[in-house]
Amino acid sequence: MSDQNNVCNNTAYINSIDQKRRFQLFNVPPVRYDNLANNPYTQINPLTNQLFTKYDLDMRRKVEILKYSANNSNTQTNNFTKAEIYAQAISGKYQQRTYSQIFIQDNSYNNGANINICPPGTVIKTPSTACNVPGPVTYFYEDDTVPLYKYNTNIDSNYGILQQTLPASGFLWDYTRLSNVKLPYESNTYSTITSIFIQYTDVPSSKFSIQTPIALNISGSLRTGVNTYVDTQAIRINIISVSVSVKYSSSNVSLISQPSYIFEHGLSGTPINTSVNILSGGNFSVSCYLGVLNINNIPLLTQKGYVYDIQTFVNYQILYPSNLYPDNCTTPVLSTYFNIPANFSFYNIRCTTSGATPIPAVLPAFSVNTTI
Repeated sequence: MSDQNNVCNNTAYINSIDQKRRFQLFNVPPVRYDNLANNPYTQINPLTNQLFTKYDLDMRRKVEILKYSANNSNTQTNNFTKAEIYAQAISGKYQQRTYSQIFIQDNSYNNGANINICPPGTVIKTPSTACNVPGPVTYFYEDDTVPLYKYNTNIDSNYGILQQTLPASGFLWDYTRLSNVKLPYESNTYSTITSIFIQYTDVPSSKFSIQTPIALNISGSLRTGVNTYVDTQAIRINIISVSVSVKYSSSNVSLISQPSYIFEHGLSGTPINTSVNILSGGNFSVSCYLGVLNINNIPLLTQKGYVYDIQTFVNYQILYPSNLYPDNCTTPVLSTYFNIPANFSFYNIRCTTSGATPIPAVLPAFSVNTTI
């Protein structure tokens, strides 16, 4: 088989494997059933003030099973099952009921309309022969104080049919909160600033928006053989555009409409100016706060299990102060930092900054929101 026909090299196959692997990071396994959480063997029987015994628990479960028939065979064949015979026997439906006046007086309620036949705590024992159970005589009795143990009442669980608990909003998703994502300024180099996980949805699509504080770092050095360079003009750095790309594992997602963005600084008003003033040989570097970048209206198809990577690229324009700069300094290196943390270090080494956005006392938080 050639590599072209090998399914392991198929893009759709590779994407499905990657999507499954990544979505498992958000998988929440069901709570493990703890059948010893309410262990009846550690509970006290209120009638005997002793621990429940295996015989007590088996009898309680046996009586509960015999009380009900799996089918209504008596209505079909006019023959009663053993369980039905026992149910009649233990209920006393066909037993003679003769009560003394004193018993009626002491155990009547509801103005004498009803009688407590069995006072609380009374256990009536019925021989197994009363319901045609073969073997040695065993006395059946029903004691409601004995807990049911190993008695399954959830029929659906036998077949693994579990009701899914749906979120109230009908749309459940999450995103990664990466910190200090570095985006080097290279041609068409995109960096992932967040990943969106669709966990549950009842809508076919949605639009997402991202808010992220960003910073710019510019650094450079003197060329070999140059010891000192001073330029009274500044290196001007203008932000031309911001591009957004969405990846579905290794495949690019074709968006039905292009997202919009609002840059707090760089698209209008005073451009970011970095004044380079090198007093002696060595490297120079400066980091400045650019403000908040808002990327709005990112249209995505939503289906449970989908994982999207949101990537960005910032395009700059670098204007040198004069022809002397490239002769004395190397090409400056630019890097954009997304989702900068509160402790991001802004520094200046052998250079000063003018025209940059003032650093707020509290940096805005990174966030992802959606509008259906």
